[in-house]
Amino acid sequence: DAVDCPEWIVPFHIFKSLAEE
Repeated sequence: DAVDCPEWIVPFHIFKSLAEE
C-alpha cells in the first residue's frame, strides 16, 4: 500500500504546505 511506503509522505508534506498557503 502507498501508506506503507514513505514516498507518499514527501508529496503529502509539500501538498499540505501549499494548502496552508
